[in-house]
Amino acid sequence: VPDEIVASGTVASAATAPVAARVMGTVTSVLVREGDAVKAGQVLLTLDERELAERRSAARAAVEEAAHAREEVARGVAAAQAQADVMRKTYERFAMLRDNKSVSPQEFDEVEAKQRAAQEGLAAAQARQQQVASMAERAQAESRAMETVAGYARVTAPFSGVVVRRMIEPGAMAAPGVPLLVVEAASQYRLEVTVDASEAASLKRG
Repeated sequence: VPDEIVASGTVASAATAPVAARVMGTVTSVLVREGDAVKAGQVLLTLDERELAERRSAARAAVEEAAHAREEVARGVAAAQAQADVMRKTYERFAMLRDNKSVSPQEFDEVEAKQRAAQEGLAAAQARQQQVASMAERAQAESRAMETVAGYARVTAPFSGVVVRRMIEPGAMAAPGVPLLVVEAASQYRLEVTVDASEAASLKRG
């Protein structure tokens, strides 16, 4: 005699994903309704991206400014290097003249002071070049990050499936992490059944 248990159940998707925005913003459009089939990567809703676009433009401007600063400081380093080379050669000639007692101590001291000043100027220019290079790297990193963040204004489907819940309307404010839609995968379903504890003890696979 077959041993059967009668129980009610619910057909549910094996994969369910609440869809949320990654940035705060005003919802400008919701492109799907409950029951709509969607594909992975399909745009489900959009946020007001004017602020994000402004931040992206500011980041791009910072990259351009950093590039100009690098060019300018590179010219400064080249000029300081040339000045340091000239003063080094001049110092070497005056050192030979001093050894031959062909130049006064005061003249040699003046040349030596200028040579030290040229070396210090070169070191300062090189330090400034390193500082500007670090600023340029930070600006480029910020620009790349803003390019990514700007894309967050378009909320997309995580996988192909069906929209089963819609909890947002145009004009509402979306907050990071707060579910706006729920998408279920349409490729795999399972039956979720609840049975009494006394009956569950006698159940086995198959």
